[in-house]
Amino acid sequence: QAWEWPFRPGHLGSWSGAVFGEPGARFVRLVIHRGPLFLLAQSGQSRSAETGQLHAAEARKAAAETGQALRGSLMHQAIGDFISGWNGPFDEAALTHLIEIGRGVFDEIADFPEVHAIWTLRFEKIARWLVGWERNRDPGIARRHAELDGEITLATAAGPFRLRGRADRIDRRQDGSVDVIEYKTGPPPTARQGMVGVAPRRGLEAAMVRRGAFDESFKGASIALLAWIAIGKADRGGNPVQSAVQQGFDADGVAER
Repeated sequence: QAWEWPFRPGHLGSWSGAVFGEPGARFVRLVIHRGPLFLLAQSGQSRSAETGQLHAAEARKAAAETGQALRGSLMHQAIGDFISGWNGPFDEAALTHLIEIGRGVFDEIADFPEVHAIWTLRFEKIARWLVGWERNRDPGIARRHAELDGEITLATAAGPFRLRGRADRIDRRQDGSVDVIEYKTGPPPTARQGMVGVAPRRGLEAAMVRRGAFDESFKGASIALLAWIAIGKADRGGNPVQSAVQQGFDADGVAER
């Protein structure tokens, strides 16, 4: 029987980040998760946890990280719902529809009006960028896929190893190749971090795509684009699309490493 890594590929990256990067930040994020988002953010006192005390500075840091995670989750949901359901041109009607979806999703934080207003306003600007980006690339795209679950079983020295994951976006191009895209509300890892294993999510997803983990129709397909979209930057000008492929390599090579 295959043994399972019980997390998504991104959590494997969090583990490697804890070893090689910021163990304190990773530990706090895993312990705190979502619960104290606003409570801790506004607190100036230490609060008890089952395993001890969190000082106010640690609590504020944990709340900020948790807030970013929640914002990312809501934005992922809104964009995923839009991509899955929209079949028309990427015009003003598409923009209006995406903004409406976003407003519905952000109702989850309506009890916090200041935060709700800021996030909703930013999402509207992000939506305008996203629709324009999709419009520009639309002639080369045959079909878009959002929030695809997949799994792959790998042979290892310890026996079969099952890796499960969810891809934000896999788009089929007109020429048969695919784009594998990940949304990121915070700063994306660098391509080099992905290559050395500190942030392996992109490479793992690429490998899963080429092996048909998300859909058999993708099996063996060449990956034309392996990238992050730093959607947190999309409302600030510039190009938020960041390649996850280090110079001198191609996406197919990253998938096979």
